[in-house]
Amino acid sequence: MLNRVDLRAEISRFLRHATVGGLGTITDVGLLNLLHQVAGWPLWGANALSFCAALLQAFWLHRRWTYPEAADQDARVQLVKFAIISVIGLGLSQLILLGVHALLRQYWIMWLGPTPEAYAISVNFAK
Repeated sequence: MLNRVDLRAEISRFLRHATVGGLGTITDVGLLNLLHQVAGWPLWGANALSFCAALLQAFWLHRRWTYPEAADQDARVQLVKFAIISVIGLGLSQLILLGVHALLRQYWIMWLGPTPEAYAISVNFAK
């Protein structure tokens, strides 16, 4: 059983972890929209870059803030391990984004009309 000090430390770590996750989501979705909707990148490329940017941001913030004890370890080794595991996440992200967007794009267009907004909602819903 955790004592009060340990419980507070774990709650604090959980809140830092959730904050890093929220910031990663903002980075991922924001950069995806910027690259795809504004700059005209293909959806798969914008998703790959936005995912990687959010991944690097999360790695750095977790290393420095959520798990500061990890700063004693070699960052290159940690990053390689983190990246290898995250490749699975990138593959799932691509499959879900592209698959759900392809399946539901016509639904959004039928419901909202053939507008840029309908397309953007479809992309963001899938993301």
